Amino acid sequence: FFVIRSVVIMGITLDLEAVPTPSQLHLEENAILNSGWWNTSESEDSHDICSWYGISCNDLGSITRIKYQFYTPTGIPLATLNLSVFKNLEWFEVAGSGLQGPIPPDIGNLPKLTHLDLSYNSLDGEIPLALANLSQLERLDLSKNELQGSIPPELLFLKSLTWLDLSYNSLDGEIPPALANLTQLERLDLTKNKFQGCIPPELLFLKSLTRLYLSNNSLDGEIPPALVNLIQLKTLGLSSNKFQGSIPPELLFLKSLTWL
Repeated sequence: FFVIRSVVIMGITLDLEAVPTPSQLHLEENAILNSGWWNTSESEDSHDICSWYGISCNDLGSITRIKYQFYTPTGIPLATLNLSVFKNLEWFEVAGSGLQGPIPPDIGNLPKLTHLDLSYNSLDGEIPLALANLSQLERLDLSKNELQGSIPPELLFLKSLTWLDLSYNSLDGEIPPALANLTQLERLDLTKNKFQGCIPPELLFLKSLTRLYLSNNSLDGEIPPALVNLIQLKTLGLSSNKFQGSIPPELLFLKSLTWL
């Protein structure tokens, strides 16, 4: 569906850009029209999808950004939008839109996605393993939904992730130590779930972390004194768990901490 424009320099072929063909643009347009999310009668120019509310396109007419908020009292499945056709999509934000049902696995077919926000909906089921394919993802917000199951350890492949918010769901199991592979992570929010077990010591390798929220779970064990090694940490939420022991005095040496 794409034409590759390339140039040969000293015998080496370099790809300059992937140009969407008319058939690819047609697939994107059909996906928008068939989703039922947009009221075409209210669009200023029903023939130009790129001018519709919440949609942005590149110079070639391919959709790069969907930031849209709507609400239907009965709810609408996220899967009604055929996500797999949006090969140039970089930003997908549909927070507070009354979406329901599971997160479809074709969400993993968005190779350029950097921002994914599905918060404040009624999405259920488990976090799909396909999210691990979003290698460019920097921000993932699935908070305020009805997701169940555990955190897939496959999320460790999201090396560019700086923001991970899974708060206010019904996720359970233990916090996977594999999250320590997200070395660029600045915010980790797992508030108000059903997580059990200890705080994985591996999380203490997240040196870029500035906000860590683990409140309102069923975490136990002692609060690790090694939290002091998170030298960038500004806020730390640990309340309403089942921790034993006392608050480590080492936390007093965490000069950057402004809220505990």
